Amino acid sequence: MPNLRPPAAFSLIELLVCLALLAIAASLAVPAFNQLLRNQQAQVAAEQLHALLLYARGEAATRGRPVSVRAAQADGWAGPLEVRAGTGLLRQQAGLAQVDVEAPRSAIEFRADGSMGGAARGDFCISVCPRGSQASCRHLRVQGSGRVKLPAGGRCGA
Repeated sequence: MPNLRPPAAFSLIELLVCLALLAIAASLAVPAFNQLLRNQQAQVAAEQLHALLLYARGEAATRGRPVSVRAAQADGWAGPLEVRAGTGLLRQQAGLAQVDVEAPRSAIEFRADGSMGGAARGDFCISVCPRGSQASCRHLRVQGSGRVKLPAGGRCGA
């Protein structure tokens, strides 16, 4: 008696349908993945800037003299940053890639007691956003006392 069972393999049509569904799913996932990647880049850049400001504040307290953080070039805060004590360079950080950084000041100075120095004192905010997007910015809050906070969520004033 002959075996009447169909062969246990996929037909070419079934394989093409599966590939088409996989391509559709991938095309839907790529934009979401790109946004996730941009958000992660902004988070990493904000954490790097936060660490640099904390380092500068700590160095000011350790050295007992003012230490400043400023842009090394005309690129502003997104370009290379320098930490200086007087004329001496303490640390230089490469530019913050793929992000836009907005800050109301071109430099931040910490005094020996850790508080803010320079001509303008008081609280202010530094915004780190994915390049070309204001939707998922990270905000560093720098207080007049010198405290630097990177809130988990919300605006700078929160």
